[in-house]
Amino acid sequence: MTNFASIISRHAERKNNLRVKVHETWLLRDKTPQNRTKWIKAAQEFREFTSELDDLVADCLKYGVEHDGNLREFVFAYIDCDPYFYRSGYILEKLIQKVKKLSLTHAEKKSIQCLLIRRIETRALRNFRKICRLIPKVETEGFYREVCNRSKSRNSDVKRRAEFAIEYFSNDRRKRGGEGIMKQTNGLFHRGAT
Repeated sequence: MTNFASIISRHAERKNNLRVKVHETWLLRDKTPQNRTKWIKAAQEFREFTSELDDLVADCLKYGVEHDGNLREFVFAYIDCDPYFYRSGYILEKLIQKVKKLSLTHAEKKSIQCLLIRRIETRALRNFRKICRLIPKVETEGFYREVCNRSKSRNSDVKRRAEFAIEYFSNDRRKRGGEGIMKQTNGLFHRGAT
């Protein structure tokens, strides 16, 4: 069994380190010719860096994950890790497109629910809306309550993201969940804010 979390973690660490090196050398690039050479080399290493993660992502995008248990496992490991490195959000968006086509297991639904809760509590980033579009595939009464609880947070960012996510639950669930929440969130974030 492949340890996808380790592959993802190593890729993220290396990519982030290379990016730091580019920024550090960039600051000094005009001081001496040697510094310019270091900066050019750092930028080249950053651009050319690839790992097993890149191959796995390429295979997911090319072949899909419906009929390949190994690639499917990788996709949900990526969702569980929710890594942060250059283009990690773009990769997540592409993988989410593949997830939308799947019939999900209980564990896979839980992975997506955990990702959404993590994003509500910490950061939305540009792909938050796309992640929220998975809510109809993973919604449960308990998950709805968890999101609603966060919509009452004293942290205005957490509250705003939770209210935004609530809009993606089914109307029936929102009606059963309480009219107060519906009035509070109805249409509030449909102008593109996240």
